Amino acid sequence: MWGWLIAGAAVLALIVYRVLHSARDDAEKKFGEGEVGDPCTECKPKELSDIERAGKDAFKRDQNGDIVAVDDGNPIIVGHGGAQGEGFRVQPVKLQLKDGTWIEGYRSLNQSTTDGTTFKTDYRFQADCHGVTFAEGKYWINDDQVDTMITGGGFKQTATPKVGDIGVYRDSNGSVVHSVTVSQVDANGKVTEVSGLGGIEMKEHADPPNRGWGDPNATITYYGK
Repeated sequence: MWGWLIAGAAVLALIVYRVLHSARDDAEKKFGEGEVGDPCTECKPKELSDIERAGKDAFKRDQNGDIVAVDDGNPIIVGHGGAQGEGFRVQPVKLQLKDGTWIEGYRSLNQSTTDGTTFKTDYRFQADCHGVTFAEGKYWINDDQVDTMITGGGFKQTATPKVGDIGVYRDSNGSVVHSVTVSQVDANGKVTEVSGLGGIEMKEHADPPNRGWGDPNATITYYGK
């Protein structure tokens, strides 16, 4: 009799174990975009493609090959429309372009907060679309700095873009709203794919040019050297 009880208890324990682990795995899949064991996607750096980007040539480089950058004041907390109620801790910086011009940017301290006093690891503000297109995914650069980067970096508008060239989306008023890198061109020289990410997205993705930005009225212009 005791043997049956012990065997029954073992079977019950195995069933409970499997149910609990199945529930945990399901929860992690929902929380971590389907990746079991990875419930915090924003706790690690953004996933960027290894495409060679012309945009990186916008900046002057130091002896180590890094973008010339200087801190501009003390760290601050900034917000983003895609993360209501959250703040991101960043260091304002000045970045130097090839022609000596300086633009404004932010270096993420990879921390976020909901109350201004307690912080958690968070890479969502590591780089926005322009930081990926031009600055190797190391800085956040606002829309109003892009035209200065194009001029100061020595880029020219081109009707025959090649892989690695810059694509800039503008709204109906001509204002910059997004940037990408050309990642595929067909045999006729037509751009068929562009790569980038938007704002606090964590992973770079490739799209046809007409789907690279959400506004159907936005137009894309290409730049190269």
